[in-house]
Amino acid sequence: MFQKDHVFTQVNGRSKNEILQYISEKAEDLQITNDQPGLLTDLLKREDEVSTGLQQGFAIPHTK
Repeated sequence: MFQKDHVFTQVNGRSKNEILQYISEKAEDLQITNDQPGLLTDLLKREDEVSTGLQQGFAIPHTK
């Protein structure tokens, strides 16, 4: 599922929520989802369960 144009390395955000908002918008732009608000809700829910952040600002946010 990883595609080169689906990896973003230079995203500036002041909070986790801003980054997840960016990801959900890009997913809609790339036609990965047709429900950007629903994806954002699911990403935020997933992060509340266990963070998808790894180290040094690197993360792989995902939902089921």
